[in-house]
Amino acid sequence: FWMMSWSCFDRLKVTEIRCGCAMGIIVLLVVAAEGHRLLEMASERWHRVVVALASRVWTLCLAILSLLIWRAAFAVVYWLLLPPKDNLRALLLAALGSSVLVAVGRFRSICDAAPVGYMADSSEQGEQFAAPSSSIVGLPNGIEGTWPRLA
Repeated sequence: FWMMSWSCFDRLKVTEIRCGCAMGIIVLLVVAAEGHRLLEMASERWHRVVVALASRVWTLCLAILSLLIWRAAFAVVYWLLLPPKDNLRALLLAALGSSVLVAVGRFRSICDAAPVGYMADSSEQGEQFAAPSSSIVGLPNGIEGTWPRLA
């Protein structure tokens, strides 16, 4: 899915940075409005087939938002930090990044590639719509939950 979608966006000439920033804003709005909770409440009155379809569409939308944000991040790294044919700069940035990850205890090698975070499947907990979440765990208390609630 990721490779196919990425290729489609490249072929359609979707601008990485602008689109990624717009998708980031959309994600922040969905999180602030607690979109998954609104869908949960609304789906209580829906037929189970509609709920199942809506759940799949919601998950697909979250995946596409994530993909477009990743494209923007890769574009920034490629264009600003790692210009082509600058191998010394690439080596120094890789060493710096590895050093920072080792220092904060988040470095993962190919021998120890455990997931960064774990989130239970929401359908196991009686919910139909997954909450948009980050895979960043271990942030100082309160940083992930400080978005203003609109609902």
